[in-house]
Amino acid sequence: MTDAPTRGPRWPTLAARLRSRGFLRAVVALYLLAVLVLAVLIDRLGDAWWPATTLLFAPRWIWGVPLAVLAPLALASRDRARLLIPIAAAVILVLGPILDLRVPLRLPVRAAPGARRLRVMTYNIGGGGVDPNALGVLLREADPDIATLQERDGPVFLPAGSVALNTSCHAELCVLSRWHIQSEDIRDRADVIPLHGAAGIIRSELAAPEGVIDVVNVHLATVRDGLTAVMHRAWRGGPAMEAITSERAHEAELARGGGAPLLVMGDFNTPVQSAIYRRWWGPFTNAFSTAGLGLGGSKQTRWHGLRIDHILVGPGWQVERAWMGESLGGDHRPMFAEIFYVGQRGPGTAR
Repeated sequence: MTDAPTRGPRWPTLAARLRSRGFLRAVVALYLLAVLVLAVLIDRLGDAWWPATTLLFAPRWIWGVPLAVLAPLALASRDRARLLIPIAAAVILVLGPILDLRVPLRLPVRAAPGARRLRVMTYNIGGGGVDPNALGVLLREADPDIATLQERDGPVFLPAGSVALNTSCHAELCVLSRWHIQSEDIRDRADVIPLHGAAGIIRSELAAPEGVIDVVNVHLATVRDGLTAVMHRAWRGGPAMEAITSERAHEAELARGGGAPLLVMGDFNTPVQSAIYRRWWGPFTNAFSTAGLGLGGSKQTRWHGLRIDHILVGPGWQVERAWMGESLGGDHRPMFAEIFYVGQRGPGTAR
């Protein structure tokens, strides 16, 4: 009596399925559809619908991980010509609307002869304990004309050899200026504190030689409580996310309303894909979006980086370049831009 021959598995292995041209085409098509839907949710519905808001602030790089498998399989497939087109489209969607990769496509704007070029800086120095001495060295080396700081809880040192900067700090916010700070409007936060808001907003007038420069330093409400509610309670955390989104929209309105400040800098706690950002900050020119290179992850976590700190310039300003600095130990990175004024002169403007 002989043994019966051993039968092979009834179903093909996953590797064999992926090598199948029909199956691979279906997987690639489904992946392209998935990233298209994600791109729409993140780029158009973030801060307008709470599930999309969750995606807006969640790690986004994970949506590109399948490309590490699908791209090599497509290259090795006899059907590569048909597969690489949807994969290339998926790469564009992941890098563009999902990850918000910035690559300046225009020629750099150069200041006209005689125009003053300003270097501006914003930096949230909380969330990990930035060494004040290291901050002083950064200010000396970067040599900004205007700087705004958020989450300040100690002194701001300017080491020997630094250009003298006029410094004005109120609670957690500081404005540093090469020129005299001639007036300040500090918003009372009493109305937002019971709502777990932030609404750190200071409007300053700087007496530059060419005229007054209006600067607004902001630190607005974070989405953290809403994300925590969704992480722990799933769909039942939706109302909490909607409540904090409403508070964030309210604070953006408070910071944006009441005139036309020329420069708004700080921790907005809001990415550029947000519906809140588009409504209240869309008319401004975002320095990094215009002249930065890369993802610009100004806020760093264990899982990902996200650009929620911004330098915004109003009408009449041009952005020459923008870049990110290295963290000094906190969970944010400093952001820099070089700008110059080309607009019409008038009251309350650099002129």
